[in-house]
Amino acid sequence: MARPKLSYKRNTKAEIVKAATAIAQAKGFHAFTYQELADKLKIRKASIHYYFPNKVDLGVDILESTGTWFDGWCWELEEKELAPLKKIEAYFNFFHFISNKGSRICPCGAFSILWPILPGKLQKAVRKLTVAQIKWLKATLHEGRVSGDIVKTGSLDEQSQIILASLQGGLQTSRTQGDPRHFQEITRHLFNLFRRR
Repeated sequence: MARPKLSYKRNTKAEIVKAATAIAQAKGFHAFTYQELADKLKIRKASIHYYFPNKVDLGVDILESTGTWFDGWCWELEEKELAPLKKIEAYFNFFHFISNKGSRICPCGAFSILWPILPGKLQKAVRKLTVAQIKWLKATLHEGRVSGDIVKTGSLDEQSQIILASLQGGLQTSRTQGDPRHFQEITRHLFNLFRRR
């Protein structure tokens, strides 16, 4: 009996979001066109318009997909039952992964730099993803304060904002300096600020 042929169904929508995310992180959300995206994926531009009639819809999907990925990442950390400080270290490593050796910034940063001209739907999506990260940071920092692993410096909200702002800003300055070691130095010093010695 002949072996049945395996069929492969291409997930075009997911490919579009993945490619658009990478380009937005490297060049900025407004710096690419649907035609550029279509050429990269070797599909027709009409295929992109089919899933995303306008670029705002694509941007919202990028941010929502990143949020879903972040939720899954948080769940995996909980499954590993890591200590609070190890979770914070993993969060820093998460940003190292995003940076792609200093060539990219995080999705929130890619949209935030356009804030004054960003449509309301995109601003809402950026806020949602930012709030999710701040919420996770506050919970993890609180856990670390209780266990005695993390130094209490200001309020939980202040500590969380400092971490997120430093990581997002660090990705920007690391890219302008063209040296990924710059971001490594930032995260090392930042980590030491909160670690109880």
